[in-house]
Amino acid sequence: INWSWSGHHIERFINGFDYPYQGAHTLFMDQTVYLHDCLLDTNDGLFHPFQSGIIYRITKSHICIATTEGTLLVENVVDASGKKIIFTDAHLGERFFTPISKLEEALHTRIAYTAQGLKKQSTPKNTP
Repeated sequence: INWSWSGHHIERFINGFDYPYQGAHTLFMDQTVYLHDCLLDTNDGLFHPFQSGIIYRITKSHICIATTEGTLLVENVVDASGKKIIFTDAHLGERFFTPISKLEEALHTRIAYTAQGLKKQSTPKNTP
């Protein structure tokens, strides 16, 4: 997840990889996590780009994550094994973050659909 994108683009990206897929992933407290069941809400207004990815409210049903176009309401966050992250384990001010190296790696990866399922392939790097 590229947290510098607009809130609408982040919402569409997460929903595009929602169930039955593993989910769009990012880092939370140095752990890879997958986000599911999200909705962009504009009731709390817009946030500064530096705030994007920061948790600013936690409820029993969802967490509120700041984006440049409003609040991303996320109902489910799971770890790599599929175990649900309980929102009481999260704290206000903590940030979801994806390093630039991971974003660049994603841009150099091609997914192929084979008879055995999805297969990740690296694309050839351009050489000068």
